[in-house]
Amino acid sequence: MLLVAETYRHRILTGAWDAANRTWTAPETLAQVGGPVGPDGMAFDDQGLLHVAIFGQGIVAVIDSAGDVVARLPTPGARPTNLAFDPTGDLGMVATKTETGRLLAFPGRRSASMLHPQRAR
Repeated sequence: MLLVAETYRHRILTGAWDAANRTWTAPETLAQVGGPVGPDGMAFDDQGLLHVAIFGQGIVAVIDSAGDVVARLPTPGARPTNLAFDPTGDLGMVATKTETGRLLAFPGRRSASMLHPQRAR
């Protein structure tokens, strides 16, 4: 599966990814998140919920597998961008903010399992 944030159309697209042929099959809209700008960075939590920074709205939208926005986490300012989960779990989810150049922590939010395990060294 491949997810794409189509920022200026205010939506998240999903479709099957064929790695062998490098093609995206049957993309469709998973969620409409509104504007004025739209979705940016995304990350899954440990419950399979998709967290999406909504640039211009000042929120992180939490989206379930049906594409419904089940929560809106407010951020100071209107421009959250990228998201990641702290692998130690101490900070929870972390979001970048363009107005201040700071990181925001959302303690208590936990990441999904690593999608790509680290290579043994």
